[in-house]
Amino acid sequence: MRANEKINYSGKIIPVILTLLIAPALLSCGQQDQVIQENEDQMDVNGSDEQEIMVAIGQGLFYAHCASCHSPPGSRNSTQYTSMDDASDRFSRQFLMEIMRSGRAVMPNFRFLSEEEKEAIVEYLFNVDED
Repeated sequence: MRANEKINYSGKIIPVILTLLIAPALLSCGQQDQVIQENEDQMDVNGSDEQEIMVAIGQGLFYAHCASCHSPPGSRNSTQYTSMDDASDRFSRQFLMEIMRSGRAVMPNFRFLSEEEKEAIVEYLFNVDED
């Protein structure tokens, strides 16, 4: 290869970038693979409505970004931070969105998540079966 030749990265760079972006989230929580598998087993995306899809996406995002500090709904595990058990009874959707946007006390903001991803987390919290 000559010094002035360009390497053709076409078709290679996007999978590498996606891997770099997704890998930390998947590694951050050992339950992530289990959640994804359960969602695949329970839901045929082509036959599901939009809310079911949002709830499934929100569940994966919750386990990737929230569960290490906030016990997952229905787990009844205590953490030093606010539990998300019965979140829909204790918080408004707007409050949860604002906390994720700006942070509060020791909780950092989650500006790296899109508004749609934040909405999916809230949708999960408001629709989770805690039994």
